[in-house]
Amino acid sequence: MQKQLPFEPNSPKRDSPIVPLESADALRERQILQREYLLHISREITAALDLPTLLQRVLRYAVEILAGQAGIIALRRADGTFFVHTSVGLPAEATAALGPFLERLPQTVEQGAATNWQFTDVREPLAGVSQATGMVLSHAVGLPLLLGDNFLGMVFVFRTTGAALFSNIDKVLLQAFADQAAIAIDNARLYSQMTSRANALSKLYQAGLALAEQSTDLDATLRQVVRLAKDAVEADGAAILMRENGRFTVSVAEGVLDNDDIRRKLADPSLTEPLSQCEPWVIKDIAEEPALAPLATHDIKTGVCVPIAVGDEHSGSMLVVTRNKYAFHSQDIALLNAFANQSALAIRNARLYHDLSVQHKRLSAILANSADGILILDAAQRVQDFNQAIARMTGWDVQAAAGQPGSAIVRLTSPQGAPVPLPPPEGPHTTAEGYLTRRDGERGPYVSISLSPLRDAQGQAIGAVMNVHDLSAFREAEELKSTFLSVISHELKTPVALIKGFAETLSREDATPDAQTVREFGHIIADESDRLTRLIDNLLMAARVEAGGIALSPVPEVPLDKLAEQAAAAFREQTDRHQIDVEFPPDFPLITADPHWLRQVLDNLLSNAIKYSPNGGRIVIKGWYDEANVHVSVSDEGLGLSQEEQQRIFTRFYRAPDKKRISKGAGLGLYLCKAVVEAHGGQISVRSEEGKGTTFAFTLPRQSRPLTQETAHE
Repeated sequence: MQKQLPFEPNSPKRDSPIVPLESADALRERQILQREYLLHISREITAALDLPTLLQRVLRYAVEILAGQAGIIALRRADGTFFVHTSVGLPAEATAALGPFLERLPQTVEQGAATNWQFTDVREPLAGVSQATGMVLSHAVGLPLLLGDNFLGMVFVFRTTGAALFSNIDKVLLQAFADQAAIAIDNARLYSQMTSRANALSKLYQAGLALAEQSTDLDATLRQVVRLAKDAVEADGAAILMRENGRFTVSVAEGVLDNDDIRRKLADPSLTEPLSQCEPWVIKDIAEEPALAPLATHDIKTGVCVPIAVGDEHSGSMLVVTRNKYAFHSQDIALLNAFANQSALAIRNARLYHDLSVQHKRLSAILANSADGILILDAAQRVQDFNQAIARMTGWDVQAAAGQPGSAIVRLTSPQGAPVPLPPPEGPHTTAEGYLTRRDGERGPYVSISLSPLRDAQGQAIGAVMNVHDLSAFREAEELKSTFLSVISHELKTPVALIKGFAETLSREDATPDAQTVREFGHIIADESDRLTRLIDNLLMAARVEAGGIALSPVPEVPLDKLAEQAAAAFREQTDRHQIDVEFPPDFPLITADPHWLRQVLDNLLSNAIKYSPNGGRIVIKGWYDEANVHVSVSDEGLGLSQEEQQRIFTRFYRAPDKKRISKGAGLGLYLCKAVVEAHGGQISVRSEEGKGTTFAFTLPRQSRPLTQETAHE
């Protein structure tokens, strides 16, 4: 028959103290009941695995068994001091007042370790508690919580003044209870640790899978791996060393390893060499490892190093450390090793993505900055992408052109305007030449096009690359060459023919010219000879400009206004249909320049103004200045120039098509004018309107840069 306990575990605490029993039978009955009660509550305690709940039960049962008024559980820290973890019968302010009592415990433990303690008078150290509660706690008993040699803490039960002292029987029974409570507390701790590790393992496993599937940022992946590993085993620091150019270097670090001094030490090959091994390594005492001893100066005591590898590819190592000795258990090592294996996939994926990203950026930079146009086509010959050179040549942007047939974006015509088909990616003819037709229908540059097939790993065509090379400069050079030969042959042939014709006439035996005829023929021969000399001089000067410079003979204080007056006076003698005016302010500044070449510029501009104003009109040479420069312009009321002609007017050998019939020339005059002005550090420009005349203006610096005998043509 089950005996009734004196009070149930959940019954209210009794206020009356335990009264010594006089009858031996009654005492035995009481002991039997206490043992049964102890067995009952021990079973309940050992069934609890949640540590805070368990400690609360331990203390409540202890207070009830001893018929106390209050109690505490004081757990022991690593430094030997105690702290209140749980209390019963005491408000929070009273618990805070237990400091003087707890301060005496380390000394008490040293004097009577692993024994029961009964304190017959604790009123003085508990005076703060009495003030906070109004309850005078006069004596106490302490129950050590021991697990082998491991002293976990103590349970204290307090009684008030007037209550009976604790009996030896009570202490023996309670010691047995405390032993079972210590086992239960340790089980709860182990359960808590195992639960924590199991949760960490689950999180790490899931994190590893997520990293392997999704991570593309190498640095972010490494940092996440280190952070998760450090937190999973409650370590003080972690780092990942990656293989770079055959050496292991620190890529990322967390906690105590995230330190500049430690990073420098880990950069030492003699230290990283042991960490680069392919097997897990438990470092029980870092100070005893010669290679790792430098880390001990940072109070790092224990570590684990696990390899990061996929198959036979050992790409790095993960080092996890703590400041506690022998802190890692076998399950920690297994956990870190499993996580390193999972993380290796993520790290490899991130590294591959990083390498591909670098290659992609490099190829994109080459594509974007290539002078040639590059266009990517898919298998159906539709546009996928192209670079800025294509956009500049064709006038199309990528967004508008994407998905369009390549032949709609790159359209070629021959010099005669006939369509030129694009070449196939493969075959005997994979190139074509012609003028590009821009998006707006205007003629673009003259280009050469080639197509190359793109193939997959199986050799199947998946698209093509179109390369568009601008041949405009080459074609212009060919046209210039043709123009040069045409002009030179014409310009040389005409004066030579005149000289030869008049010389042969004068030398004929049957001719008897009078003196006037001889003089006229002589003047013509002399004029044509001068014309040849000027042409040859211009050709030589043009060649000199192309070679990199022209010869200048600068002198100080050159009066541009006087040079303009002299040029105007000379040309007034050559025309009676033009009014040539010179307009310079009286204080026009003097400059350092070559007066011979500047006179050539003025003569050339005046000559053009007269030639291309066949109906006469006013020609004005005007000068003005500002703080930095002097300005000179020559304006006429002649035929004018189109916009296209203005863009090309200073090009060597260029002559406006509709002006060729008006006057002769090699197309070198304005080209040389530009070279002379720029050699002086100035600029020349043209402003014109067809049918309303033209103005050429040049600017020279007032404070000229140093001019030498050979000034580069810039």
